[in-house]
Amino acid sequence: MVLCHAWATFDSNLYKCKLYYYINQNKSQMKILKYLVIGLVSLVVLVFIVSMFFSSKIHAERSVTINAPVDVVFAQVNTLKNWPKWDPWMSKDPNAENTYEGPESGVGSIHKWKSKVREVGSGAMTLTSSVPNESLDFKLEFEGRGSSMAGFKFKADGPNTMVTWSLDMDAGMNPIMRIMGSMMDKMIGPDFEKGLNNLKELCEKMPKGIETAMKVEETTTKDQMMLIVKDSCKIEDIGKKLGSLYQEIGKVVGAQKLEMAGAPFAIYPKFDKAADQVVLEAGISVNKKAEGKGAVKYMEMKSGKAAKVNYYGDYMKSEVAHNAIQDWVKANNKKIIGAPWEVYVTDPMTEKDTAKWLTEIYYPIE
Repeated sequence: MVLCHAWATFDSNLYKCKLYYYINQNKSQMKILKYLVIGLVSLVVLVFIVSMFFSSKIHAERSVTINAPVDVVFAQVNTLKNWPKWDPWMSKDPNAENTYEGPESGVGSIHKWKSKVREVGSGAMTLTSSVPNESLDFKLEFEGRGSSMAGFKFKADGPNTMVTWSLDMDAGMNPIMRIMGSMMDKMIGPDFEKGLNNLKELCEKMPKGIETAMKVEETTTKDQMMLIVKDSCKIEDIGKKLGSLYQEIGKVVGAQKLEMAGAPFAIYPKFDKAADQVVLEAGISVNKKAEGKGAVKYMEMKSGKAAKVNYYGDYMKSEVAHNAIQDWVKANNKKIIGAPWEVYVTDPMTEKDTAKWLTEIYYPIE
C-alpha cells in the first residue's frame, strides 16, 4: 500500500514536471514567435519608411550616335518586325513564340511574345505614338509584372542620328518597387546599350537611303477632278518649275472660286536621268468641275490600283522610294500601267526640316 502510494506520488510529480516543462517550452516558443512577428512587422515598417525617401517615378535611358540618316534609323524601330535584328531581349530566347498584330508600322502595331525564360517572360508591346523621324512611344505589358512605357527619341545631326532609348514606370506606393526603381537604370542600362549598339551596327551597314526600310503597299486611289499644267525642265530645276506652274493653276482656282481638294501633286510621264531632262504635269485637285484656261487644263482621274510609298526627306533624294516601288512590283509580279505621281503633303514653306517632308509616291498597276 505504501509502495502504491509512493508510486502514485512519484507519478503525480512526474506529470507535474512534464506539464511544467511543456508549458514553459510553449511559453518560450510563443515568446520567440512574438519576437519574430515584431521583427517582421518592424522590418516591413522600416522598408515602407525607407521607401518613402525614393521617388515613385522610375526612369532609365541610354543614347548612341549612329552614322546613318534619321529616316533609316527611324524605320528600323517604327516597324516591330525589324526588332529581332537588334533587340537584346529577343536574343535571350530564340525559341520564344512571337506574334504581330495591327499595321506593319506605326501607331497600333503590336508585338506579343511568350517565353519560358524567366528573364524574357510573356507580354505585349503596343506602339502608341509615332512622329516620323522624331519620336516613338510604346506601352509594355508584362504578364504578372505590371506595365510600363518605353520610348525612342531621334535627332538628326547632319549625316548622323542620335537615338535615345528610355523606360518609365510608376511604382506608386509599392515600397519594394520604389527601392528597386532606384537601381533600374543600372539593371537595364547595359541591355539598352547593347540594343542601341546592335541598332548602330545594323544601320551603319545599310545603304545610305531608306529603300531597304520603306514599306510599299497596294492601295486603291479615289476619283479626282484636277487642274494640270504640262511642261519640262532639267532635273535640278524641278522645284523651281513646279513652283511657277502651281502659281498658274492658283490663278485659275481663284478666278473660278474653286477649293483645293488635296495637296499639290506632280505626274512624271518621262524622267530621263542620262539626258538630265524631265517631263512633268503639275496638278491641284479641286472640289468641282472646272474650266481650263491657257496652259492650265481640266481633267479627271479615275480610281484604280496603285503601289504606294510614304517617303520622308528631301525631294531630290526620293529616287530610293521610286526604286523601292519598282523592286516591289517585280517581286510581286505586278505591272506598271502608267506614269508615277508624287503628292507633296508637307508644305516646305512652313516646315524647314527636310527630314519631315512627307511625299506620297504612287505607281498605277494592274
